[in-house]
Amino acid sequence: MKTRRAIILIIGLLLTLCVTIAFLLFLQDFLRTAILDPVITGYYTIRWYALRLPELWLWSVITLVAAVLLVRAYLRVLTGAVRQPHSRVLPVPQEDNLDILAELVDRAHHHVFSRLRLVGELAALAIRMIAWKEGVSLGEARLKFESGSWCEKPTVREFFDRHKLRYERSKARHFGEQLEQTISFLEDYQRRV
Repeated sequence: MKTRRAIILIIGLLLTLCVTIAFLLFLQDFLRTAILDPVITGYYTIRWYALRLPELWLWSVITLVAAVLLVRAYLRVLTGAVRQPHSRVLPVPQEDNLDILAELVDRAHHHVFSRLRLVGELAALAIRMIAWKEGVSLGEARLKFESGSWCEKPTVREFFDRHKLRYERSKARHFGEQLEQTISFLEDYQRRV
């Protein structure tokens, strides 16, 4: 992966260098007449008009524009934060959840954050399964999950301990084996539900 990034970086630098040389050597007149002259003329025109306006108007316009942008962002956050109330019915774990997660395995073998996301998704699925099987709330199921008393396999408990280490940077050696064992354990656990 590092080789691929290095190649992309080198190609990007070479393209930038080629475009720069082309503009400096062959397209100087085009660069000056089509890009630089209009930008400089526009700057001086805006500056000329801005210096003719009272300073109070300039600060008022700047303040109003900033206020409008802040209000728009605030309203966007407010409308995004208001959601439908959660139902109290626990979702039934479905078989296709495990199939979808199994498809994510290919990405998880290469990237740390993908592994952490996959572990998080499997942890959420396990918590829902515990809640459904035991007939308890999600909070109680999460406590039972974190204590490890729901699982008798040490490999599966070790796999989910990675979920607590959110910013682990080292690659897991036996991630694939632990993932397979965890998925098979969850499938068995789901059948028992």
